[in-house]
Amino acid sequence: MLIKNQQKKHREHLPRKHTLNVSIKESRNIGNNLDPEFNITKKKIEIDYFKFLGEDSKEKFLDVVSIKYPKRIKEGDLVFKNKGINFRIEIAEEEIENKARFFVFDIISPDYTQEFILWFFSQKVIQNYLSLFVTGNIIAFLPKRAFDDLFIIKPQKIGQSLDSVNITARSEFKVIIKKYFAEYQKNINTGNFVSASFLAGAICEAILYQFLRDKGVKKKFLERKMYGDLLEIVEIMDLKIMNFQEFKKLKKFRNLIHPKNALNNINKIDDLEKEIEVTFNQIIKNFGI
Repeated sequence: MLIKNQQKKHREHLPRKHTLNVSIKESRNIGNNLDPEFNITKKKIEIDYFKFLGEDSKEKFLDVVSIKYPKRIKEGDLVFKNKGINFRIEIAEEEIENKARFFVFDIISPDYTQEFILWFFSQKVIQNYLSLFVTGNIIAFLPKRAFDDLFIIKPQKIGQSLDSVNITARSEFKVIIKKYFAEYQKNINTGNFVSASFLAGAICEAILYQFLRDKGVKKKFLERKMYGDLLEIVEIMDLKIMNFQEFKKLKKFRNLIHPKNALNNINKIDDLEKEIEVTFNQIIKNFGI
C-alpha cells in the first residue's frame, strides 16, 4: 500500500499532457494528393524529421512501445488521443472506459521514460511528420500505421565507456529531475521562459553530477559543487561529454536568477524565448529525461 501511494504521489508531478497541433486541412488522403506545392511541403517535413532524428542514435518507435487498445484506460497510462481536431498525448489521471479506442503506449524498452516520450511528441517537427498520416473525412484521426515507420531518438550518447542506459534514469536525483521537468514544461507552455531556464539549469546540474560520478569522481568531493564547479571539473579532467557548449550556455541562462547578473545581461533575457528550448532539447536528446 505504501509503494502504491508513493507511485500515485509521484505521478502528480509528471507533465500531464501535450496537444499535437497537426495540420488537418492539408494532410488527409495524402496518397491521392497530386498538388506540387503540397508534395514540396511533404518533402520538407520529411527532411526536417530525419534531420531532427540524426543518423546514429535512433530506433523504431514500435521497438520502444507496444500500442494497445484496452477496454479501460488505467490511471498512469500513457494515452495517445488520436481522434478529433487536436491530437493529445497525456498521462491518464483516472481510470476510465476507452470508448473512443484511443491508443495506450506501453513502454517496453528500459531506456525510455514517459517523460521522454511526452517530450518527443511535443516537438513541432514530430507533430508535422505525423500530420502526413491524418485521415478521415468527417472526424479526423491518426491511424496506427502512422507509427509503423516512426523512429524515436535514443538518448544514449553519454560517454564512450558507458552503455546506452538513460543517464537520468540512473541518477539518484531522478525523482527531483522528473518534478523539475514537469514544472519546466508548464513554464514553456505558458511562456515563462526565465523560470524555465532556472529549472533546465537545475536538471543539467544533476546530469553533470551523475556524469562525473560515472567517471569515478568521489561523491564526497562533489558534495558542495554547483553547476559552474561541475563544468570546471569536466574541463580540468579533460572529459569528453556531449553538448558541452549547450551546458555552458544554459549555465549563463540560469545565472540570470541573480538580479545583478540579469541587469548586466538584459539582452540574454530577450534571447531566452528563442534559445532556451532549442538549447535544452539538444541535451534531452542525448541524455534523456
